Amino acid sequence: MISPNLNRNLVLLLCLYFGLINSNYAAESRNHTTTQNECNAFTPGQISNRFTDLADGTVFDTLTDLIWERCNLSQVWSSTTESCQSFTKTRNWRDSLVAIQNYNANQYALGLPDNWRMPNIKELTSIVNPSCISHALDQETFLSIEAAYWSSTPVAEKVYEKTVFNPDGTISGYQDENFIWIVNTITGRDTHRELSNEAATLLVRNPTNP
Repeated sequence: MISPNLNRNLVLLLCLYFGLINSNYAAESRNHTTTQNECNAFTPGQISNRFTDLADGTVFDTLTDLIWERCNLSQVWSSTTESCQSFTKTRNWRDSLVAIQNYNANQYALGLPDNWRMPNIKELTSIVNPSCISHALDQETFLSIEAAYWSSTPVAEKVYEKTVFNPDGTISGYQDENFIWIVNTITGRDTHRELSNEAATLLVRNPTNP
């Protein structure tokens, strides 16, 4: 006959065993979730060594032969801390184009490459990994990722007529307005927005010929 003390000890050992299994399972689940949420060089679907760090706040994409800014438009790269300084400024589409012109003018004055532009939708989606979860960009390459980014590509079938008003409220005329393709880095999908909405901008350029 098994003594009551032996039964009690057996129950305690079983409880301890299953408790350890559950703890390990929970820890593995948390680690799995963290890995899924992060988009980096080890994420499934990422191309190993795709981006070459040019050590000036830009990277060279070996897949598309394009050069990307690591920071968003309106941020400043710090070579000391290797980070993006100041906050991202979101703008409507037209204001973003003006900001790019001003940025290139400043680059020209410094003797730096001044052919930065807004990427088209194909270029923008080329750096998206839809298997990542919030955000669907490589977080080791792009350092201050926003929820949405403008492309330079209008949505052809989404043209509509917009009424233009004078300051006194009277109608001065009409103009065609387009929706613009954007990338939503939360979902990893491309979608579209009206020109008057706001989004962030990533700058891209073709390599400058020597």
